[in-house]
Amino acid sequence: MARDGSDRYLLGPALLKLARSPLHATSLAAMSRVALRWLADRLGLMANLQVLENFDTRIVAEIRSVRYARLVDREGERWPAHSTVAGIVLLSQLVEPERRRYLTELKSAESPEAAAAALAELLSSVRAQVTHFDDTVDPLLAAMACPIVTPDEACHGAISIVGVRAEMADPDLRDRCEVRLRTACDALAQAINNPDVSLQGLLS
Repeated sequence: MARDGSDRYLLGPALLKLARSPLHATSLAAMSRVALRWLADRLGLMANLQVLENFDTRIVAEIRSVRYARLVDREGERWPAHSTVAGIVLLSQLVEPERRRYLTELKSAESPEAAAAALAELLSSVRAQVTHFDDTVDPLLAAMACPIVTPDEACHGAISIVGVRAEMADPDLRDRCEVRLRTACDALAQAINNPDVSLQGLLS
């Protein structure tokens, strides 16, 4: 078992590594709220955790800063993975056979071959860069996402920072977002991998 910042018991690393299972998503969502609150408060934006569900992405936890409190709560929503910034990050972390299968299914379902090829190139680029920023997915919002990857190279989800496009156009803010985002994802990965590590302590 593991404990979160409120000293509550959660599923430990062995169960968390059951990738894309309901147990994994539920426990990771509970654990992640410490990191999401840390991000939302320090950046004044929104932060959410997304996981893959059969090549879709679902928001399993979301925390909003006071300034963003009136925006619609999107927790529980699900979209095709290639349609969200965090979803692109999650797809980029798939092993090659799974990534290729997703692209094949996408091409046969709705996208021309050129679009699938462009997505394949994007996924390779995002995997190399780790973080990914995009302000074209939504007409009002922009997002930056980073994967939660443990030392065994398992990707457990992705954290996304979301803000109004005009605000996220500030390069200094994006730099701060990237630093905080990487810190939060690294801390979560450590907490998943080691049940004795305090996530709150890592982020203090």
